[in-house]
Amino acid sequence: MLAADGVNNTEISEQLQLNRNQVRMWRARWADAASRLEIAETPETSDQKLIQLIIDVLSDQPRPGKPATFTVEDIIQIVAFACELAWW
Repeated sequence: MLAADGVNNTEISEQLQLNRNQVRMWRARWADAASRLEIAETPETSDQKLIQLIIDVLSDQPRPGKPATFTVEDIIQIVAFACELAWW
């Protein structure tokens, strides 16, 4: 919304306490998705579908590199085990 008001990336980053590169990345994602978002704003599109589209646009993209070592289930088991060992 700040960008729509004409505020530049540096000012946005200072106001929101973000790195200027983060602001640039979010603005680029939003601009790249502008046509999809405009189409989704038709009366036929539900609010829920529009919200999901916005979440999809702004969500982090998959990153290259080694996949996660632990599954969610592994982490839950580790935390549960650690809690069982607590002596308090």
